[in-house]
Amino acid sequence: MRDGAARGANSGKRSRDGGTPLELSAKKFFESAEAEGARIAPKRMAFIDIEATGDNPDEDDIIEIGAVAVRRKGNAIGIDKFQTLVKTTRPMHWAAKKKTKLSLKILHQHGHWPAKALTEFMKWARRAKPEFCVAHGSHFDEWIIAANMWRHCMDFPRLPKFKCTHRMAKAHLPYLGSHGLEAVAAHYGIKNPQPRRALADAETAAACFFEMAAEEPRLLDINHLAKIEAWHAQEEALLRGHTKAKTKILAEEADPSRLGMEGPGGLLLAAFGKAFSLRNGQTLREAHFMDSEAFEHYKWAKRRLELCRAE
Repeated sequence: MRDGAARGANSGKRSRDGGTPLELSAKKFFESAEAEGARIAPKRMAFIDIEATGDNPDEDDIIEIGAVAVRRKGNAIGIDKFQTLVKTTRPMHWAAKKKTKLSLKILHQHGHWPAKALTEFMKWARRAKPEFCVAHGSHFDEWIIAANMWRHCMDFPRLPKFKCTHRMAKAHLPYLGSHGLEAVAAHYGIKNPQPRRALADAETAAACFFEMAAEEPRLLDINHLAKIEAWHAQEEALLRGHTKAKTKILAEEADPSRLGMEGPGGLLLAAFGKAFSLRNGQTLREAHFMDSEAFEHYKWAKRRLELCRAE
């Protein structure tokens, strides 16, 4: 059931530094967590990706499971992979066929029936003993695993709590135009040779997780993550709620206190106005970084925002 020959996004070639990109990202994270004295730094994690016949976890069937377990033993990084195709009798949505390049014929030739595939996956998870699981868009993966096990009358031994790299990316990288796995991977220079295939996506999510957590170990703390999300929700509301006239004042003055916009959200909005002049009310995601001066203003705003949060 485990496909030891499968090669995903960050396996295979070893770098000159003596490890695969995934191993190096993991080492970077563990070293950063130790330097920060992070009490929440885990030693065993499982990264999971599910491909399905569609995007409705209640009704669609799993067609592929990919997972990567990463564990730390001393200074060594251990990686264990799981991958299997899953047979289904349910028609595949055209988008799922296009993205995964799988078909019912391929699934029936190389896959396993759902009960066997899910049983083997849960056995693998019990052997891996992760402290938590990670997925990009974890609500879908966690939900569809439970729904498929229930549909096939299987006992559902709960997996450890999930963490979501999509949620982490929105909190840690708010300036990205998209927070899909491809966009986050591109931001960190991570290559995924098989997008929308379960094992490759699981490895890519793992590398992205380690990169983000190495930069900010507190992202592993659910309370800290929720606090950051609250700040970003405020900032988005401020950006959406301002009229063109108010934006013009901010662009000219960069003084949020004049509009009663004290606080980090106002500082960030003022910097956006000064950086982009927000043509026709454009937001950061629509305007992107139009020139180097705009980018410098954005970095200034981000530093001011971090200082306000630290107080």
